[in-house]
Amino acid sequence: LSLILSAKFDKVYFKNAKVSEPEFASLKYFEISNWNEFSFDSIVAKDYTMQEEFNNFSLENFKISKFSLDKDYTYDLLNSDESQQLLLSGDYSEIFNSFVSLDNLELKNFKANINNSDVFFLDKAKISDLKFDYFGANNNIKVPTNLDIEINGADFNYVEARDINGGLAFLDGLVDEIGYEKIKFDFGTSWKWDTRANNISFNLDLGIADAASLAISTDLADLDTNILTIQWTPLLNYLMTTPKLKELSLSLEDNSLKNKLLNYVAKEQNMTTDQLKDFIIQTMDIYSNTLGINQTLVKEF
Repeated sequence: LSLILSAKFDKVYFKNAKVSEPEFASLKYFEISNWNEFSFDSIVAKDYTMQEEFNNFSLENFKISKFSLDKDYTYDLLNSDESQQLLLSGDYSEIFNSFVSLDNLELKNFKANINNSDVFFLDKAKISDLKFDYFGANNNIKVPTNLDIEINGADFNYVEARDINGGLAFLDGLVDEIGYEKIKFDFGTSWKWDTRANNISFNLDLGIADAASLAISTDLADLDTNILTIQWTPLLNYLMTTPKLKELSLSLEDNSLKNKLLNYVAKEQNMTTDQLKDFIIQTMDIYSNTLGINQTLVKEF
């Protein structure tokens, strides 16, 4: 690790790499450019495939751009016996304090064919504009202050996956009852954390083909600087009894999902659909009053 961290080079690349054991795999092109003590301009991989007897995985393009690491903190981390023991025990929390930023991580056209069945496709997944800064009463913990995630054209065939690995009991009943054997979705989210004002802005967009589209926008204000060290019951009490939700916007376009879910959950709980609706509305009403937000969503539900 020390050797990697101290290395500097302009470019390393290779083309048309293949291995046949333990499984056949090939990679058309791989490149690392401008590596400087574990910060780098880019890592690129193109046309990767792996083949087993009945399985085939492929990825057209993978790229990481502009990754920056605090080398001084990283060296101090490696020179600390206490930190080394934490790393060896599987505690990597201190590593985040060495992160500075990541401009872009992107993969395109991933396909998974398992037991000769198409299980998963992905057109594009992207993490961008990831930045870290210190937060907390002692200003000694780094948190992600900026983050954008985008997933386009994800296509998951749960029934095929279930036939392969047995599935999950709670999902089996849900999928069989509501009838979404294949799930196609797009997803996007953004996160901005102002560590000086202790505010968080969060946005999420989720679109599920033939089911629903959901958009959420929130703004959390005046977070306690000790929130990262509060755990379990004290954390729940803090979130529930101290209103911090400055703004909440939620939009739901339902094509079929809401009623199917209500019918399924009501059946599982031995309730009628109307009884379940009343329970949900009462719960939302309580949370609305606790958090100090308007009740438009409750009325629309």
